[in-house]
Amino acid sequence: MVALRAGDGHPLPGRHAAEFFENWLVDSSLLTNDPLPLGPGAFVHDDPVFPSEVEASDATHVIWTHTPPNEVHLPCRLLVDPADHALYFDGYERSRERSPFNQRLYARRNLPGELLVLLGRTRFSRTERGLESSAQR
Repeated sequence: MVALRAGDGHPLPGRHAAEFFENWLVDSSLLTNDPLPLGPGAFVHDDPVFPSEVEASDATHVIWTHTPPNEVHLPCRLLVDPADHALYFDGYERSRERSPFNQRLYARRNLPGELLVLLGRTRFSRTERGLESSAQR
């Protein structure tokens, strides 16, 4: 996937799939739009539309992403804890009752060269030209 995205015909990193997934983050929830390397140092993805950073921290990593309308990058620490189906199901049920996404309308869509966010009645569009917002009826 990394090679296809970059247009690189070389083999993927690692000798097998398990090594690839130990060394790269591919996460649809963060919507970083590109796989992120999970190495021992820092990585800055300076895409003007989908900026993100990765830093190694205490045997795990912290992912920093920037999504409108936030004015700063938000951190997300990757936790490597055992989790069974019951834990995920319990979290899912709790999120149905109380979650920031339940308080108002929120939608996000990644397009080539554009990030769209609808938050309540405000539409945000980020391109390489910058961020624009407009109130919707």
